Amino acid sequence: MDTMENTQTLIMRMKTGEDVLCRATKTTNGWHIKDPMALVPTPDGRLAFVGWMPFAETENGVEIPADFVYFTLKAMKEIETQYMSFKSGITTPGPKKIVAPEGLKLVGAE
Repeated sequence: MDTMENTQTLIMRMKTGEDVLCRATKTTNGWHIKDPMALVPTPDGRLAFVGWMPFAETENGVEIPADFVYFTLKAMKEIETQYMSFKSGITTPGPKKIVAPEGLKLVGAE
């Protein structure tokens, strides 16, 4: 297995149709993934992180054969930040938003 420097946060489309968000490292025969979470759209248009294989022991990672993965994509920064926050329990502050007192309009803030 490659070193942790080669690990990325990726979304993997599996043969089963699942989209799995994980920390992934390319291996000779496929992928070594850690902290896998299935991405599930909710009825209100949001995205939920659901444990992938929640009843299996995945703490040491999972070996995924290359032919089980249709494609991989780098996760959007916002998704990666939420995922890392969820996995670590540490919340990072989002971008600051300037809010004007009621009745005052900020120029250029639409």
